[in-house]
Amino acid sequence: MTPLEYDFLRKSLKERSGLVLSADKEYLVETARQRASEILWFYNKYADKKPVMLLELPSQKIYAYPYLEFKNTLSERSQKVLEKEYDEAVAHNKIVVFVKDNDREKMISFSVDEE
Repeated sequence: MTPLEYDFLRKSLKERSGLVLSADKEYLVETARQRASEILWFYNKYADKKPVMLLELPSQKIYAYPYLEFKNTLSERSQKVLEKEYDEAVAHNKIVVFVKDNDREKMISFSVDEE
């Protein structure tokens, strides 16, 4: 993810959900940006299944989850957000990426191009 893509992502998050990334969550996007090529590589192994990608912190492990399996791990509110985001992502050839920090109990999601 280039700096220009990062700025676009921040603006997109704000427009789509009113979300303004606070300083305590910006590190999640920055970590995903640093691992973008690995996330994309791993996604491409399972692209035909349109998985939901998860970058888990602090372990920095990357997972590709089947949509329904991942959805069932979320709260009811988060499931509704994922449904909308996933449908839009699939329709526009994008990848849904979650970044979850288990230590700080923070999580964000966003969509990025498959390329």
